[in-house]
Amino acid sequence: MIRRLIIKELQEHWLPLSALVAVSFTGLFLVTLGSIVTEEAGNVLGALRSFLLTFGLPIALVISNRLVVREYQGKTQLFLESLPLTRARMIAVKYALGLVVMAGFVAVSLVMLLPVAAHRQPLTARFVEIVALRALVFTFLVYAYFFATGMLGRYRMAIYALTLVGLVVLTMTTDLELARFGPFALMNQTFPFEWDAFPVEPLLMAFGLGAAFSVLAFALALTREGSTAAMLAEKMSHREKMFVAAMLLGLMFLGGIFGKKPEKQPFAMPGAIVRHSPHATVSVDPGRDEDLEAARALASQVDKDIDGVVEYLGLKNSPPVYVAARRDLDPNLYERGELLNSEGVLARANFAAGGFDVDRFRMWLIREFVVTATDQRAELESKSWVLDGLGPFWINGHRAAPATDGLLSDRRLALRALYGTGAGTETRQTSLAAADLRNWRSFRERFGEGVAAGVAWSGLDVLSRHQGPERTRQFLQAVLASPAPKDVRALAFEWQNGVDVQLERIAGVPASRFLTMWREELDAARSALQADLARLPRLDGALLFAPLSPETRTAQYRVAFEPAPAADAPRVTLLHADLSGFSASVAPQELQREDIDVIHASSGELDGTWSRGARVYWTFSAEVTDLGCDVISGWKSQDIE
Repeated sequence: MIRRLIIKELQEHWLPLSALVAVSFTGLFLVTLGSIVTEEAGNVLGALRSFLLTFGLPIALVISNRLVVREYQGKTQLFLESLPLTRARMIAVKYALGLVVMAGFVAVSLVMLLPVAAHRQPLTARFVEIVALRALVFTFLVYAYFFATGMLGRYRMAIYALTLVGLVVLTMTTDLELARFGPFALMNQTFPFEWDAFPVEPLLMAFGLGAAFSVLAFALALTREGSTAAMLAEKMSHREKMFVAAMLLGLMFLGGIFGKKPEKQPFAMPGAIVRHSPHATVSVDPGRDEDLEAARALASQVDKDIDGVVEYLGLKNSPPVYVAARRDLDPNLYERGELLNSEGVLARANFAAGGFDVDRFRMWLIREFVVTATDQRAELESKSWVLDGLGPFWINGHRAAPATDGLLSDRRLALRALYGTGAGTETRQTSLAAADLRNWRSFRERFGEGVAAGVAWSGLDVLSRHQGPERTRQFLQAVLASPAPKDVRALAFEWQNGVDVQLERIAGVPASRFLTMWREELDAARSALQADLARLPRLDGALLFAPLSPETRTAQYRVAFEPAPAADAPRVTLLHADLSGFSASVAPQELQREDIDVIHASSGELDGTWSRGARVYWTFSAEVTDLGCDVISGWKSQDIE
């Protein structure tokens, strides 16, 4: 009998279910394509989260309406109740059928996305288990909610409206962050990034709510032999509609009158040096009285930079900038503090130290400011090289240099550019390719932020001298500061306004021709600076893990330094961090540092142990004075076997 009931449900609902399959997987394809093209997700599995939030809710609603609401409103359940089948079993079959269909949508979506994700990043079984469990528990809750409200018949629309209005009022009138609460935490921004830990509390809360809704659904279906659910399925009277409407309006009115969201105090640093200009607000905290003069000088310089960049790019948003002194940092190591985008940019630096390079800090801060001011859109990989070049381009004058100087107008930046575009010290032809610009994050991981910024600066400098400073400014405005739609239209916007398109449309030079000009200028500068390039060190090395026990490993390092290190060779540092998130970026403060004396020992063993199956992110780094930045052996993500 149960088999016949399942066949009856499938025969009755096969057409809308087929339509749901077509619509949902078309939606999954579009969401996945959007994540890849706009690069707004850290990895492809972020598309599963978007799919569940945009298509999962309507799918659950439609399935519940077909299985419950349509059955009771059409009174076809009376025929089923006449069969030799208990009412509880009938409801259980409907409930289980809908739940299996919903779980099938999630499972098939995950299976379709996993090969794409694995092609871009290595996967582990634990990571897949975490993502799958979060998706399935969230789906269970959503389905149970709609199945239970389906049993409420004519009141279900009122329940939906009350739920939505209640959440909106709660968000507007309290400090509650729904993204961190219970079931909502399952689908927050960490969904595609949690590598190690199961979010136990949100999972238990979501599962508990889903179980409660399921019990409610069965209780409504079985109370008074099902007559309660049948009665609720009747159409709502005019009086009932008016009552529900009055409740909704009253709730919103009371929320607006009595519910006042606590005002969040703006971030402030007592005792800070504050500078205001037409387009910027900059605060620098000296930390101690003896650093007051250094703080004043830095505040004035940063305020001038930020005010100028906002006007130069035509930015619509100019968040305040806060610089806090942190004396335990290396002079040229900077940290970003955690502030909401609307609150501003918080930077920490040891700006009173003797070796602090103010221009290097200004370049870094300009980049971080533009990223925040554009809601991270300037950081999309397709335009990252332009963003990285902006800081040094601004510091270097953002104007056309004399034609006879070429890239040699700034020797240090020119050396960075040549270092990052030559395969070796003897290379006389540039190795810069169009693929490097498209995959700029990989380029930065090979050469480091400082060298990559020098390469990017050289491109903007070439563009400014060949196409003119005004066209270059308009190009930078179009690429970095153009407001993009915050919905699916962003897909078309990025296609129609990419860097290559803007080069030809605004700067007046095709991308291929621009790349040729860029290479020619690099080659000319390489000939002039070949002797200087030959003296610059290049690093290479390896990190090897040896078994200590079945589950633990020790680590040995080996570093190569060319040319052979002299007595005044720069200090080499091994930077490493355990990767706990999927393709997550590693903040500077999360890196561990091991100083290596390459003159006396180019190999050794690290302290501590590592777990088999973990991942480590590492590189060798050395500060090179002639470049004004670090050179690295190239960042690597290594699985510990």
